[in-house]
Amino acid sequence: MKATLFSCVLLVVLFFTLCSAPLTTGSIEVTSTFTSSQEVPPGFFPVVYVSGSEYEMGYQYGRQVAKYITLVKDGLWSALLERYDRSLILEKLAAYDRCLKQWLTKVKYWEILEGIADGAQDSGYNVTYWDVLLINYQVEFEWLPLPVSCSNIAVWGSATSDGKTIAGSNFDYPFGRGYSYIVIVIAYPNGGNAFVSFGIAGRLGDNFQMNDKGLVHESNKGPNARREDVDYGITDFILGPYIAMTCSTADEAKDVILSVPASNGINHLIVDVRGNAYVIEATASLKAVRRPGAFGEKDYIIAINHFINSTMMPSQVPWDPKLYYPSSWFRYLTAERYIKDFYGKLNVQTIMDIMSSTDYWNGSAWIRNAGWTGNTINRFGLTSATLHSKVAVPADGVLYVCAGNPKYPEWGRLSPGQTGQYVKVYLKDGPLATTKALCDEALRELFSAAQAVEKLSPSNDWSRVLLNNMFDEAKALYWEGMRKMALAELSDEKVEALKLYGEASMSFARAQELCKYLKGLMAFSATELTLKSVLETLNAKIMSIEGDVATIKTDVGTLKVDVAAIRPVVTEIKDGVAIIQTNVGVIKGRVEAVDGNVATIRTDVGTIKADISGVKGAAEAAQLAANAMTIPIYAAVILALIAAVASIYSIMQRRKTAG
Repeated sequence: MKATLFSCVLLVVLFFTLCSAPLTTGSIEVTSTFTSSQEVPPGFFPVVYVSGSEYEMGYQYGRQVAKYITLVKDGLWSALLERYDRSLILEKLAAYDRCLKQWLTKVKYWEILEGIADGAQDSGYNVTYWDVLLINYQVEFEWLPLPVSCSNIAVWGSATSDGKTIAGSNFDYPFGRGYSYIVIVIAYPNGGNAFVSFGIAGRLGDNFQMNDKGLVHESNKGPNARREDVDYGITDFILGPYIAMTCSTADEAKDVILSVPASNGINHLIVDVRGNAYVIEATASLKAVRRPGAFGEKDYIIAINHFINSTMMPSQVPWDPKLYYPSSWFRYLTAERYIKDFYGKLNVQTIMDIMSSTDYWNGSAWIRNAGWTGNTINRFGLTSATLHSKVAVPADGVLYVCAGNPKYPEWGRLSPGQTGQYVKVYLKDGPLATTKALCDEALRELFSAAQAVEKLSPSNDWSRVLLNNMFDEAKALYWEGMRKMALAELSDEKVEALKLYGEASMSFARAQELCKYLKGLMAFSATELTLKSVLETLNAKIMSIEGDVATIKTDVGTLKVDVAAIRPVVTEIKDGVAIIQTNVGVIKGRVEAVDGNVATIRTDVGTIKADISGVKGAAEAAQLAANAMTIPIYAAVILALIAAVASIYSIMQRRKTAG
């Protein structure tokens, strides 16, 4: 059988997919003993449902992802103890704990953290409150003052094709020693707003939240050049979920951010369904509000890793963002250029394309395929990368999620089984409704993929065999999700039911993700088949051309002989042409002489004409004179004749007389 490039690619894909399958099917049981395979982050994120009071939500969270919390906690402690004494870390954590209890008055956030620790403990893992607090304040301990990169945008109104608000967010983060263990949190707090968020295991949020009131909060690292820009306060990894639970509009969120002390340099982007939006630029000592239009924006706003409001100049040194942090400046320029290029036509797909881009605009030209430079919105690197990407339509309660680099599954979280696809996630009224919505979306994707598989080449073609195997995995994930959802509905134990809903949702999301990936591969296969057909046609044409070339070669040989015979004639012609050219020169000379003679003749003719004119005049005068003399002459002749006659008559008379 002739192997194709596509078949080879699919063999590799299938190998890795099958190797990673146990990690993505929900078959891992939580135990206190790890195997190497269990420590690998899954391709798609675990989905964690929580509901109830602060403590209850935390406890449910800890029970569901205790293993991943332990992996993150162990990695973080091992890194920090290389730099700090344990007692210093605990002293600082106590100060941060006091900040939570002083400033977060609407939600007892520390009880969420206590619940997480207790839930993990009850699952057999050694996790304390201080461990969980440390994970939430990880940036303040491990990464300051480095600018960890994220990119956030929001568009609405006249910028979008339907006027709806759309938000895009990329979470760029160092790999660290456990930060690829990320979960999706879907929360239904008592007395608060339901929301969906993303967090490294152990925290409810990283840089994105969307709640059921249509409010979106996004954040990214900002500058903190001075000592006073870093202090005890509320980390944005806690402030984000707090805002999602307690705020319904962008104005409410703005007021909360301005009222709570920041722990370091942060940019907060907030936008709601009505297109109200702000960026709050903050450090522990300074805060400034930026609204759309302040810097030329119309129905859009962008937040990257530098400050723009001049109030923040003391905290950003140097102030020029291109000098402070070129990556941030180029990503800002790129996002704005894309928004302006597609203004009025922006929709979910175009925002996905922006968040997936590995090109960047440097202010005067596009730099293409530059993902590894660090200057692109979709980022790659040896120390950090885009760990997840989100595109939200808050009015519809819809979120599109990519686990890792969008469109590029090779890097990102360094997790096997990544596909680079956006998965459609819903925020419905409860865990069952949200899980059912994911189930319906998975079924739609399966149906679409089945139709695409039918159009492939015959069943003995390796590409079809491999794609069918991958499609079978997607179908198995769908039925696993159906089973877990049924068990969740039958469970009388709330924590267990939420865990099962989460596993079902993850299976449905993974089935959806695989189907999209398959369709992408099949599009590649269709292109390959089209190329094969084109190549076959070209081969036939080439064979025909080769025959024509052979004929032409024969004709060329004949022409060469003819040319050899013609060459002497050509030489003679050349010589004749040379003689002709010489004769032409002589003739030209003679013509020139004749031209001279003609000129002389013309002059003589003119003189002759003048003479003739004179002669004519004289003749005419003579004629007139002659005419004047004619009568006297005639009279004289007549008189002479008369005299002669008279003389003759007289003579005759005398003779007669004499006679």
